[in-house]
Formats: sequence, C-alpha cells, structure tokens
Amino acid sequence: MIRRRNKFNAKPVHDMSTGESYDSTGEYKRHKQLELLEDTGYISELQRQPKVVLVERCGKAPEIAWKLDSYYIENGRPVWEDFKPRPKTPRENLLIKLWKHFGPGLLRITGRDGKRLLEVWPHGAAQRTEDTTE
Repeated sequence: MIRRRNKFNAKPVHDMSTGESYDSTGEYKRHKQLELLEDTGYISELQRQPKVVLVERCGKAPEIAWKLDSYYIENGRPVWEDFKPRPKTPRENLLIKLWKHFGPGLLRITGRDGKRLLEVWPHGAAQRTEDTTE
C-alpha cells in the first residue's frame, strides 16, 4: 500500500507509551502541553479529537462537522482547540464562519509553541472574536 504524503509535509507521530497517533509533531507537542495543564489543574476533562456537528443533515444535504484536536474545560468554560502551524485553508475559513453562528462555545486555534492565533466565540456568547494574526 502506498502511503499518501501530507500536503503540508507534516510528519505523523506515534506515541509508543499511549498507542495514540497524531497528524503532526506540533499537534503531538500541543497535546502534551494540554496534558500537563490538566495534571496541574489548570484545565479539566481533556479529550482528543472531538467531533462537532455545526449544521445537521437536512434532506439529502450532508451534515457539516469539524473534527478538532482537543476539547477541555478552562475556568468553567468549554474550549474546543485545533492546532494550525500554517495559514488557514478555504475549508477552515468556512468552518470558522459556521462556528461563529452555530458553534457550541469557544474555539481556539493555536500555532507553534501554544501561541494563540485565533479565538472565536459564537454569536450571543460573552466575548467576541479575537484574531491576533496579521
């Protein structure tokens, strides 16, 4: 079987201690940072790769869902997080726009070294979108 290369040259990582696989070294490192934050009590209920349905299936139209990297509780609020070491794709831009209208809570996009690139709050939430990228 021929293994397809990642279009962004990401190198997959397999954690031998847990048996889990990650799409990239950056995603693996960020998950390890989140595990440390959970161990110190800063976050709780850490989960890997939650699926969030943004638009339910309607007739023949398929549902629109996003499989993110992590979910956790921070300061009593749910946070969904995705690691992106590169500029967003058109599909991701669309998903972010849908999140603003239909997302269940805070979406945090992080980059290398855990740097926050983007925070998206759904309409009607306590805070609004904060974009720290240029």
